[in-house]
Amino acid sequence: MAAPTPNPNPACAGLTTAATFVYDNNGLGQLATASSSDNVTTVMHYDPYGRPVGTDETIAGHTYSISQTYNSLGQLSSVNYPGLGTNTTPWITLQNAYTGSGYLSEVDYLENGDTSSKQPIWRVHTRDQNDALVTATFGNTGYRPGVAGKPATLNQL
Repeated sequence: MAAPTPNPNPACAGLTTAATFVYDNNGLGQLATASSSDNVTTVMHYDPYGRPVGTDETIAGHTYSISQTYNSLGQLSSVNYPGLGTNTTPWITLQNAYTGSGYLSEVDYLENGDTSSKQPIWRVHTRDQNDALVTATFGNTGYRPGVAGKPATLNQL
């Protein structure tokens, strides 16, 4: 158990927090659980390959679960986020698509995991001969072509 540390939030002056971290015992040393003195508990879940597949966060008695899936090549396929308040079921899903070369080509938003609500968040339009990003769309706007010899990056969009 960690020693209590002062809370840096001025609105909570005088409060201290402590945290406990528990690691798995399967030889990988991954975080299994974390809990704090303010009654927030986090439980991590992993697949047989050691990849994270879920996180359960319990706050004020409500458990919120974030889960992720992988495709047959081991690439992150989707991430499911919970609703807020007492709605702890998956509410938002981010779904990834990849090129035949294994590069991320698209990130889509799905409401309640419903594929009919699929909306693009980020989509690649062109890559150069080295598969470097040249042009992409961020949301439904923000199309940014790369300058010749200097492809656009996600943080430039």
